[in-house]
Amino acid sequence: MRLQAGDLTAFVDPASGFTEAYLIYSVRPGGADGHKRDVIVAKLSPSWLDVNPIQVSEITDPREAPAAFFLDGIGYFIWTSHVTGWTPNAAAVYHSKSLAGPWKPLGNPTGNATSFRSQSTCAY
Repeated sequence: MRLQAGDLTAFVDPASGFTEAYLIYSVRPGGADGHKRDVIVAKLSPSWLDVNPIQVSEITDPREAPAAFFLDGIGYFIWTSHVTGWTPNAAAVYHSKSLAGPWKPLGNPTGNATSFRSQSTCAY
């Protein structure tokens, strides 16, 4: 996709019968010198070895470290971290009924200003 990609996760969609996979990653839309990061949802090819060049959706708040999960009947969630380098920060979770968005911010589920000095990586 030729973008400056950062933190990423792979997500296999349970709603597809576990047949469709997505790459969810942070990106600097302004290139390598850009400080802002968005989170992109991109569909993987049927072999899961390549990324479809047309993005599925985007979270345009400055976020990184996406961890995606799905709850049947409720929808999709992406747990993220703010963009502060190595400085601990508050998590934020986003929700959508579809991987195509739109993504609604739900706030910090930890209730802690530094998310207990942790960062999301994976959610089961």
